[in-house]
Amino acid sequence: MNPESTTDRFVRFGIGLVVRRGRREHFNRPAASWVAVLLVTLTVTALSPTAAARQTDTTTVRIVSFTADSLVVRMIDGNEVREMLNPRLEEGTTTVRAARLVDRGGGQLFFYDRVRIVDEADTLTADQVLYDRNTKIGRATGRVRLGDGEVVVTAPEGDYDAREKRADFRTGVTLVDSVSVLTSLGGSYWTEEKRAEFAGDVRLTGDSLDVASDSLTYRRETRTSTARGRVVIRRITADGVNWIFGYRAFNEEDSGRSTVDGDVLLFTIRTDSTEADTLMLSAGHLRSTRTDSLDRYVASDSVRLWRDEFAAVADSVDFLRFAAVDSTDGRSVSRLLGSPVTWFRSTQIDGDTLVVVGRGEAIDTLLVNSDAFVARMDSSSGRLQQLRGSRLVGVFRSDSLRSVEVFGRAEALHWMAKTEERDGGALKVSADRIRFTMDGDKVTDLGVYDGVEGAWYAADLVSQASDLEGLAWAPGRRPDPQPFRERFAREACRLDPEACAPEKNDLPPDP
Repeated sequence: MNPESTTDRFVRFGIGLVVRRGRREHFNRPAASWVAVLLVTLTVTALSPTAAARQTDTTTVRIVSFTADSLVVRMIDGNEVREMLNPRLEEGTTTVRAARLVDRGGGQLFFYDRVRIVDEADTLTADQVLYDRNTKIGRATGRVRLGDGEVVVTAPEGDYDAREKRADFRTGVTLVDSVSVLTSLGGSYWTEEKRAEFAGDVRLTGDSLDVASDSLTYRRETRTSTARGRVVIRRITADGVNWIFGYRAFNEEDSGRSTVDGDVLLFTIRTDSTEADTLMLSAGHLRSTRTDSLDRYVASDSVRLWRDEFAAVADSVDFLRFAAVDSTDGRSVSRLLGSPVTWFRSTQIDGDTLVVVGRGEAIDTLLVNSDAFVARMDSSSGRLQQLRGSRLVGVFRSDSLRSVEVFGRAEALHWMAKTEERDGGALKVSADRIRFTMDGDKVTDLGVYDGVEGAWYAADLVSQASDLEGLAWAPGRRPDPQPFRERFAREACRLDPEACAPEKNDLPPDP
């Protein structure tokens, strides 16, 4: 809607009906047509500074036509008061209807009951409208509705400032357009800019995107929004739902770009007919991009990641999820940068850069480009199995890590558990290529290939077998999913109370 075109015309209506002055004039003529009523405004033309003394007043005359059931002019306390019943006022493209119009002088016009103001495509309806010609502020109360064919704003009451071209609402407001519904306790709407500034329990609801925040800026033409303060975002996808929590979020709907800052938490909950899968990620900053073929998230600043049996910490994470092709599950690639450390159940892997490749929700492969180190707590020996090398390839089956193989300056420290057949011991070995094969929490096979060198430590000499250089076993750094769950339970309720009800919590348990 464009309310300024409507309210500015109150000025034209409001200078006063030109009637013959006298002690009292009373006209009562059903459906009378009062034509050629002249409203006069004064325009002062300021000249250049050199001719400032020669100011000229010009007069602009506008014609307003109206019909009414009756027109009454009274003198009350020395003031002339004009009242019309069922008036219809027309000037140019603007029409005003109401059950009653009262002009008490002093620049104030009162429209009562079934007020309807139409200017081309713009329509304002309300129970009452007061327009002050001095301040150029119109106040509408009672079932206020503004619409222009593209957007509808409703509220119990609202003010419109013709100078600022701004509508203000204080007691609850709802904005509806073709793609979204925006509600809050109060806010302002700039008609020329098509910009909304809402505050207080803000909710933005769309076809696939819902937002809750303390305040929000929404630009209709560009379909962009900036939410601030306890932001909750829920985005529905083809195979699940993404939740994002933070303290400031910018979203550009048409381009599919979003940024979130301030203690960010990302939940991606993927569902199918048999299971639910959840990825949890926290960071200081998160950027996302969405297209028909790709979802991309780039998280930075103290990233923590947790998913089922997989957890990680890193300086930054770049996550790409490709759309499925035909019946084939889409591929996903995660790059962990900045001294990343990952955990797969009891296995810790770190290196310079880690790449996790998956299909659908299952992890296929782990790659480490340089300075790879594997440490695994062995349930049989109770010691740390260790493996290091320049590069690493990890292979998964059924989302469980089954083998890791390192290349280039490879080294291993393999502990043998004590059994009935042997007393145990340790093997420290180097080669061009070394592989651990695993089953659950046990290393079941050690493969050493090309250029093998090493030493065997019997059970009574294992104390002499030192850890591999670069060991940084740190199980305490592994992200705990419980704080993720607790925050989700606290904040998701702002959009969906059932999303965090205990009996509805389908998040997976700790491994």
